Amino acid sequence: MKLLLLSRGITNNKIRKETKKLLDQDPKKCKAVVITTKKHKKHILRQTRKLKRELLKVKIKNTDFVHISKKTSYKKFKDYDLMYVGGGNTFYILDALRKSGLDRIISKFAKSGKLYLGASAGALLVCPSIEMAGWSKYIYDDNEINLKNLRGLNIIDCVIMPHVNAGVRRELPGFRKRSKYKIVDITDAQAAVFTGRNKFYKI
Repeated sequence: MKLLLLSRGITNNKIRKETKKLLDQDPKKCKAVVITTKKHKKHILRQTRKLKRELLKVKIKNTDFVHISKKTSYKKFKDYDLMYVGGGNTFYILDALRKSGLDRIISKFAKSGKLYLGASAGALLVCPSIEMAGWSKYIYDDNEINLKNLRGLNIIDCVIMPHVNAGVRRELPGFRKRSKYKIVDITDAQAAVFTGRNKFYKI
Protein backbone atom coordinates (compact mmCIF):
# COMPACT_ATOMS: atom_id res chain seq x y z
CA MET A 1 0.00 0.00 0.00
CA LYS A 2 1.32 3.43 -0.99
CA LEU A 3 -0.90 6.43 -0.37
CA LEU A 4 0.28 10.03 -0.59
CA LEU A 5 -2.43 12.19 0.98
CA LEU A 6 -2.28 15.92 0.39
CA SER A 7 -4.09 19.16 1.11
CA ARG A 8 -3.58 21.25 -2.04
CA GLY A 9 -1.69 18.83 -4.23
CA ILE A 10 1.90 18.37 -5.42
CA THR A 11 2.72 21.96 -4.58
CA ASN A 12 6.35 21.98 -3.37
CA ASN A 13 9.69 20.28 -3.93
CA LYS A 14 9.38 18.17 -0.79
CA ILE A 15 6.15 16.58 -2.03
CA ARG A 16 7.50 16.23 -5.57
CA LYS A 17 10.54 14.33 -4.26
CA GLU A 18 8.33 12.06 -2.16
CA THR A 19 6.11 11.33 -5.18
CA LYS A 20 9.13 10.27 -7.22
CA LYS A 21 10.45 8.12 -4.36
CA LEU A 22 7.13 6.32 -3.92
CA LEU A 23 6.79 5.69 -7.66
CA ASP A 24 9.97 3.62 -7.50
CA GLN A 25 10.46 3.97 -11.27
CA ASP A 26 11.39 6.55 -13.88
CA PRO A 27 8.51 9.10 -13.83
CA LYS A 28 8.86 9.50 -17.61
CA LYS A 29 7.82 5.84 -17.95
CA CYS A 30 4.96 6.17 -15.47
CA LYS A 31 1.38 5.91 -16.67
CA ALA A 32 -1.02 8.00 -14.55
CA VAL A 33 -4.79 8.32 -14.36
CA VAL A 34 -6.50 11.32 -12.81
CA ILE A 35 -10.08 11.16 -11.52
CA THR A 36 -11.59 14.60 -12.08
CA THR A 37 -14.08 15.52 -9.38
CA LYS A 38 -15.69 18.85 -10.26
CA LYS A 39 -19.37 19.23 -11.16
CA HIS A 40 -19.32 21.74 -14.01
CA LYS A 41 -17.45 21.63 -17.32
CA LYS A 42 -15.44 24.82 -16.84
CA HIS A 43 -14.36 23.67 -13.36
CA ILE A 44 -13.46 20.22 -14.70
CA LEU A 45 -11.27 21.83 -17.36
CA ARG A 46 -9.58 24.05 -14.78
CA GLN A 47 -8.92 21.06 -12.50
CA THR A 48 -7.61 18.98 -15.42
CA ARG A 49 -5.09 21.68 -16.33
CA LYS A 50 -4.01 22.15 -12.70
CA LEU A 51 -3.42 18.45 -11.99
CA LYS A 52 -1.68 17.91 -15.32
CA ARG A 53 0.73 20.76 -14.49
CA GLU A 54 1.45 19.20 -11.11
CA LEU A 55 2.28 15.82 -12.66
CA LEU A 56 4.42 17.40 -15.37
CA LYS A 57 6.57 18.98 -12.64
CA VAL A 58 7.26 15.43 -11.43
CA LYS A 59 8.17 14.53 -15.06
CA ILE A 60 5.02 12.41 -15.51
CA LYS A 61 3.82 13.06 -19.05
CA ASN A 62 1.63 10.04 -19.78
CA THR A 63 -1.65 11.00 -18.08
CA ASP A 64 -5.27 10.03 -18.78
CA PHE A 65 -8.37 11.61 -17.25
CA VAL A 66 -11.60 9.94 -16.12
CA HIS A 67 -14.53 11.90 -14.77
CA ILE A 68 -15.98 10.86 -11.43
CA SER A 69 -19.41 10.01 -12.87
CA LYS A 70 -18.14 7.73 -15.64
CA LYS A 71 -19.02 4.05 -15.19
CA THR A 72 -16.09 1.79 -15.99
CA SER A 73 -14.34 -1.41 -14.90
CA TYR A 74 -11.15 -2.11 -13.01
CA LYS A 75 -9.68 -3.74 -16.10
CA LYS A 76 -9.24 -0.29 -17.63
CA PHE A 77 -7.14 0.82 -14.65
CA LYS A 78 -4.86 -2.16 -14.09
CA ASP A 79 -2.07 -0.87 -16.34
CA TYR A 80 -1.73 2.48 -14.56
CA ASP A 81 1.12 3.07 -12.09
CA LEU A 82 -0.44 6.07 -10.33
CA MET A 83 -3.97 7.25 -9.57
CA TYR A 84 -4.68 10.85 -8.56
CA VAL A 85 -8.02 11.91 -7.08
CA GLY A 86 -8.47 15.65 -6.70
CA GLY A 87 -10.57 17.87 -4.48
CA GLY A 88 -14.07 19.27 -4.48
CA ASN A 89 -17.18 18.78 -2.36
CA THR A 90 -16.47 15.57 -0.43
CA PHE A 91 -20.14 14.59 -0.02
CA TYR A 92 -20.87 15.00 -3.73
CA ILE A 93 -17.69 13.13 -4.72
CA LEU A 94 -18.34 10.13 -2.46
CA ASP A 95 -21.93 9.86 -3.74
CA ALA A 96 -20.76 10.06 -7.37
CA LEU A 97 -18.07 7.44 -6.75
CA ARG A 98 -20.61 5.00 -5.36
CA LYS A 99 -23.03 5.54 -8.24
CA SER A 100 -20.32 5.01 -10.86
CA GLY A 101 -18.62 2.08 -9.12
CA LEU A 102 -15.35 4.01 -8.96
CA ASP A 103 -15.34 3.64 -5.17
CA ARG A 104 -14.56 -0.07 -5.54
CA ILE A 105 -12.01 0.59 -8.29
CA ILE A 106 -10.16 3.16 -6.17
CA SER A 107 -10.11 0.79 -3.19
CA LYS A 108 -8.72 -2.06 -5.28
CA PHE A 109 -6.11 0.17 -6.91
CA ALA A 110 -4.96 1.69 -3.60
CA LYS A 111 -4.57 -1.76 -2.04
CA SER A 112 -2.68 -3.14 -5.05
CA GLY A 113 0.65 -1.58 -4.09
CA LYS A 114 0.52 1.08 -6.78
CA LEU A 115 0.67 4.76 -5.85
CA TYR A 116 -2.55 6.56 -4.89
CA LEU A 117 -2.50 10.35 -4.56
CA GLY A 118 -5.44 12.05 -2.88
CA ALA A 119 -5.70 15.81 -2.51
CA SER A 120 -8.17 17.40 -0.07
CA ALA A 121 -11.42 15.48 -0.66
CA GLY A 122 -9.33 12.82 -2.40
CA ALA A 123 -7.51 12.31 0.93
CA LEU A 124 -10.69 12.27 3.04
CA LEU A 125 -12.33 9.63 0.84
CA VAL A 126 -9.91 6.85 1.80
CA CYS A 127 -10.72 7.27 5.52
CA PRO A 128 -13.31 5.26 7.50
CA SER A 129 -15.62 8.30 7.53
CA ILE A 130 -15.91 11.63 5.69
CA GLU A 131 -17.90 13.33 8.46
CA MET A 132 -15.02 15.69 9.22
CA ALA A 133 -15.58 17.36 5.84
CA GLY A 134 -18.45 19.29 7.43
CA TRP A 135 -17.00 20.00 10.87
CA SER A 136 -14.67 22.97 10.57
CA LYS A 137 -16.03 26.49 10.28
CA TYR A 138 -12.80 27.43 8.48
CA ILE A 139 -12.79 24.68 5.81
CA TYR A 140 -16.34 23.55 5.37
CA ASP A 141 -18.02 21.33 2.76
CA ASP A 142 -21.76 21.80 2.52
CA ASN A 143 -23.66 18.49 2.50
CA GLU A 144 -26.01 19.96 -0.10
CA ILE A 145 -27.11 16.53 -1.37
CA ASN A 146 -28.02 15.48 2.19
CA LEU A 147 -25.84 12.37 2.02
CA LYS A 148 -26.73 10.09 4.92
CA ASN A 149 -24.11 7.36 4.61
CA LEU A 150 -20.82 9.06 5.44
CA ARG A 151 -18.74 5.88 5.46
CA GLY A 152 -15.56 6.40 3.47
CA LEU A 153 -13.58 3.85 1.47
CA ASN A 154 -11.99 2.67 4.74
CA ILE A 155 -8.56 2.01 3.25
CA ILE A 156 -6.80 3.54 6.26
CA ASP A 157 -8.00 3.39 9.87
CA CYS A 158 -7.68 7.08 10.76
CA VAL A 159 -9.08 10.32 9.34
CA ILE A 160 -7.19 13.03 7.50
CA MET A 161 -7.79 16.68 8.36
CA PRO A 162 -6.41 18.70 5.42
CA HIS A 163 -5.89 22.46 5.05
CA VAL A 164 -4.94 22.91 8.71
CA ASN A 165 -4.35 26.59 9.49
CA ALA A 166 -4.33 28.56 12.75
CA GLY A 167 -8.13 28.50 12.99
CA VAL A 168 -8.45 24.77 12.35
CA ARG A 169 -5.65 24.08 14.82
CA ARG A 170 -7.75 25.71 17.55
CA GLU A 171 -10.63 23.40 16.65
CA LEU A 172 -8.56 20.20 16.63
CA PRO A 173 -8.77 19.36 20.38
CA GLY A 174 -12.56 19.38 20.13
CA PHE A 175 -12.48 17.31 16.95
CA ARG A 176 -10.22 14.73 18.61
CA LYS A 177 -12.72 14.31 21.45
CA ARG A 178 -15.62 14.09 19.01
CA SER A 179 -14.09 11.59 16.56
CA LYS A 180 -13.83 7.89 17.29
CA TYR A 181 -10.90 7.73 14.87
CA LYS A 182 -7.36 9.03 15.15
CA ILE A 183 -7.02 12.38 13.36
CA VAL A 184 -3.97 13.04 11.18
CA ASP A 185 -3.75 16.77 10.47
CA ILE A 186 -1.81 18.24 7.55
CA THR A 187 -1.23 21.80 6.43
CA ASP A 188 -1.31 22.90 2.80
CA ALA A 189 2.47 22.40 2.66
CA GLN A 190 2.43 18.90 4.17
CA ALA A 191 1.45 15.38 3.16
CA ALA A 192 0.79 12.10 4.95
CA VAL A 193 2.31 8.93 3.50
CA PHE A 194 0.59 5.63 4.33
CA THR A 195 2.32 2.31 3.80
CA GLY A 196 -0.35 0.36 5.71
CA ARG A 197 -3.75 0.90 7.34
CA ASN A 198 -2.17 2.52 10.38
CA LYS A 199 1.46 2.91 9.24
CA PHE A 200 2.21 6.46 8.16
CA TYR A 201 4.61 9.37 8.37
CA LYS A 202 4.20 13.05 7.61
CA ILE A 203 6.44 15.11 5.38
